[in-house]
Amino acid sequence: MEATIKALKTIRSELVDAGVKIALENHGDFLARELKTIIEEAGKEFVGSNLDTGNPTMLGEDPLLALEVLGPYVISSHVRDSVVYEHERGAAVQWMALGDGTIDFRQFVARFAELCPKAAFHLEIITGGAPKVLPYFEADYWQAFPNLPAADFARFVKLAKAGHPFTGKMVTAASSPPSAADKAALKEQQHVDFERSIEYCKKTLGLGVRWQA
Repeated sequence: MEATIKALKTIRSELVDAGVKIALENHGDFLARELKTIIEEAGKEFVGSNLDTGNPTMLGEDPLLALEVLGPYVISSHVRDSVVYEHERGAAVQWMALGDGTIDFRQFVARFAELCPKAAFHLEIITGGAPKVLPYFEADYWQAFPNLPAADFARFVKLAKAGHPFTGKMVTAASSPPSAADKAALKEQQHVDFERSIEYCKKTLGLGVRWQA
């Protein structure tokens, strides 16, 4: 965090003079509150947030909490769904097309409009990965999260308790690294899931869609 803040400060004058803002993604490196600290200490006049809704679940964080924390700083976004459900070691998470997961996107869209009405709502649909287990019943897990507020973690536990595994069909790679056939199948699946997500945005979430190359 300190190195990132220092690096950003070294280019502040060039960015401010050019009228450019940097949007930092919550990319699985930091929790939302940690990213907020980086933005504020580096300078919110030229640093903002690229809010990802899938990465928080991989860190045991409720995407809606991430939105509430980072909302005032959001410039752009990466939006996708996740299933979150209980596992004997803690919880399991898997990324989904919009509407296939267990995240309440009706509530999310309403809060997004309130907190960051000028930000772009970008879809980033990534499917084909196996569920990831978050073993938070094991002591080693917490070495990475020594300062996680209990109230924040409780919100994720609530998601897991209310969630369920994905029971639909999904292509996953049969080998690692994926074969050429696997890559082709995954590419086609993500294309279909992207189209399905757009339809979900239009028909269920009531969002307009604008294509941009």
